Amino acid sequence: MALNVIRRLHVALTPPPAHTNTNRAQPRTAEPRDAFDLGRAGTSAAKLERDRTFVTGLYRELLGREPDVEGFAAHLNGLRGGMSHDDIRQVFLTSPEYAERQAALNAPAPQPAPAPTTPPAPALPPEPGAALSTVPMRAEYTNIAIDRSSPAAAAKSAAEWVRRNKPEYFDKGDDRQVAFEMMTWVTGALRANGFDAHRVVNHPSRAVGDGLRYGSDAVVVNGRVYDVYVAWGDPGRGDPTAQDMGPYAAGRLRE
Repeated sequence: MALNVIRRLHVALTPPPAHTNTNRAQPRTAEPRDAFDLGRAGTSAAKLERDRTFVTGLYRELLGREPDVEGFAAHLNGLRGGMSHDDIRQVFLTSPEYAERQAALNAPAPQPAPAPTTPPAPALPPEPGAALSTVPMRAEYTNIAIDRSSPAAAAKSAAEWVRRNKPEYFDKGDDRQVAFEMMTWVTGALRANGFDAHRVVNHPSRAVGDGLRYGSDAVVVNGRVYDVYVAWGDPGRGDPTAQDMGPYAAGRLRE
């Protein structure tokens, strides 16, 4: 009996065993970053954005263009590696591209091409005597060199020049309008060389400028009439000459 009492007392005085919680929470793992890490990350992102803006501005200001991918990345890497903004700006200022751009910007502006000018017309020689309505002085006549030793020599050499240079007047037969044009050149060459030459008016009833109004191959030089072609009107002929036909009668028309 006494033994049972002792056992019950022992049970009463013995504390119960600690409770075992089989649903114990797993140990906490570290947060991805603490408050200091989060602040540092925000600061880095802001610095990166400032650096990007700064480098982009250098490209536009100093090189006049948008950044290229490789160069842009290289400059950002330089800033991350410890270079300052001033260091990066100096890299731009000493680059060949910057030097070339400055040279182009400072080059003198190209001068506009001068407006084309029309060369002045060559001075025409003075008219020997009164001007002629049917043989106006032309610049082309001034380039015809003739023998000026005498009126006859001048008449023949003028006829020779026309024969050499205007063959189209000598293959049309007896066409008086062709003769009119032919003798315009002969008379013009004589006048440009200082001889008072004009046409021979044979048929004043015909209109001025009508080939039938004039002698076909005759010209007046300093008051005398010269036939200057032999057999003009025969195709392929029209041999230059200076046959003196006598004075041009006073009072006859001068054209």
